[in-house]
Amino acid sequence: MTWSEENQIGRTSDYWQGKFAIADHGAAAEFIKMDEQLVTPPIDCSRHEDVKIAFSHTFSKGLFETASVDWSYDAQNWTPVIKYWASGEGEEEFDVPDADLHEQVFFRFYYANARLTGEYWGVDNVQVTGVPSTAPPITTTTTTTTTPSSTTTTTIPADDDTGDDDTADDDTVDEDTGDDDSADDDASDDDNIDDDSGDVDELPAGDDDDDDAGCCGC
Repeated sequence: MTWSEENQIGRTSDYWQGKFAIADHGAAAEFIKMDEQLVTPPIDCSRHEDVKIAFSHTFSKGLFETASVDWSYDAQNWTPVIKYWASGEGEEEFDVPDADLHEQVFFRFYYANARLTGEYWGVDNVQVTGVPSTAPPITTTTTTTTTPSSTTTTTIPADDDTGDDDTADDDTVDEDTGDDDSADDDASDDDNIDDDSGDVDELPAGDDDDDDAGCCGC
């Protein structure tokens, strides 16, 4: 059981109209655990600022589950917009300023840790909006570092400091090259490796309404 447009056991809410998306633990097997993500297609916000996400919803909480809205540059590394720890409903709107001017942005609705007495979360009327801007777009850079046990993807905005002096090793000449010793007496000279060469660790389902998947009136 995952996010669905089929309201299998007839849930009702004043905040759903027509078709809506619901993750319903009550419609699943009794002891199944649900961690369900509803992810938008990539949204181009490169010509917009003051980006916001709006939606209407009803979250009915059992004992353990949470509901969160998150955003991402790559649909892998997520930053929370809002997290619900208790039941609630209504029409919501949140600013997502870090998404301004970015060429690719994703949003997800994450119904997590639903088990035993889990209930449901229904979402409708999802909209991503923004104010037109003439500022230059921001290209998102995604780097992937592979380790023997796993692959970790870190996404950061492209460096806007094109003259960053860290693009090359500051120490281009080893001070020991003119040493009167025929071999470098600093066998593990710390200048052999640029300290700045490592990664910076900063830091599909779809919307039920196709009309709402666009960004900023795009």
